[in-house]
Amino acid sequence: NLFAIIKTIEQSTPSYYNKSGYLYDYAIITALNSPEFDAVKQVFADYSLINVEGDNSTYYEAKLSNGQKLLLATDDKMGMVAMAQFTEKVIQTFRPRNICMTGIAAGVEGEINLGDIMVASESWNYESGKIVEGGFLPDYSSISIKQELCSKINKITEMPMKLFGIKQGFPGESPKHDLAMKIGPIASGSAVVSDPAVLEKPKSMTRKLLGLEMEIYGMMLAAESLPDPQPISIAFKSVCDYADPNKNDKWQKYAAYTSATFVYEFIKEHLIN
Repeated sequence: NLFAIIKTIEQSTPSYYNKSGYLYDYAIITALNSPEFDAVKQVFADYSLINVEGDNSTYYEAKLSNGQKLLLATDDKMGMVAMAQFTEKVIQTFRPRNICMTGIAAGVEGEINLGDIMVASESWNYESGKIVEGGFLPDYSSISIKQELCSKINKITEMPMKLFGIKQGFPGESPKHDLAMKIGPIASGSAVVSDPAVLEKPKSMTRKLLGLEMEIYGMMLAAESLPDPQPISIAFKSVCDYADPNKNDKWQKYAAYTSATFVYEFIKEHLIN
C-alpha cells in the first residue's frame, strides 16, 4: 500500500535528511592531530570518544558546565580540499549549530605578533585565477563572516584579563609580548610557505592581510554550500611563524593552545545565541 511505499522511501533516505534541527551547539575542528587537536583536547578536557562505523576520522563529545554540547573532531589532513570534504562530513553527520576551526597559521609580520589569535573576517583561495603570459590574474572570490559576528568576537578584547589568563595558562615558554587578538582577512593556499615573497600575492588582493594558511576557505565554502540548516562557520588560528626561511616549530604548541583556549572563552561567553 501507499503507506508501506512511503515508509520504504523514508528508510532509504540518507540519515542527514531524516534529522531535524541541530544536534550539537558547536563543532570544533582541526586539520592536524598534533599540535592542533592536542590543544583542543587539553582545553576541552571533559570528553568521550564517539565511534562512527566505517569512518576513520577522530570524534569526541564534550559538554560544558553551562549545558552546551560540543563535538571535537579532526581528520589529520592538511589542505582546502581535505578540509572541505571533512567539514561536509561533520555537518551532515553531527549537525552542529556553529562550526569553529582552531589551529596554527603564518602571520604577516608587522600586522600581528607570534602566538596572537587571528579570526578570519574573510578567506579566499589566493592561488585561484588565470596564468597568463608574464603574470597571474587572480580570481578574488572571498567568503566573509557577518560584521555583527565580528563585533561580538571583539567583545572578548574588552575583557583584557581573558587574554592575560590564556597566556598565563600555557604550561610552556611563551613570547614576551602580551597576547592579542585581531580580526581580519586570512588567505588560504595549497602549500606550506617559507618564502615571504609568496605573501605579496594575497597582500595585493586585500588591505590589512593578517595571515596565510591552508584550510579556512575550504571549511567556509563547505559550510555555506550545504542545504539548511547551515551552521555558522568561524576560523580562529594563531600565529606560529611568518612564512619565511626562519620558520620553525618553536611556537606551534603555544599558538595551537591560544587559539583553542580563545574558542573556549568565546563559547563560554555565549556571544552567539
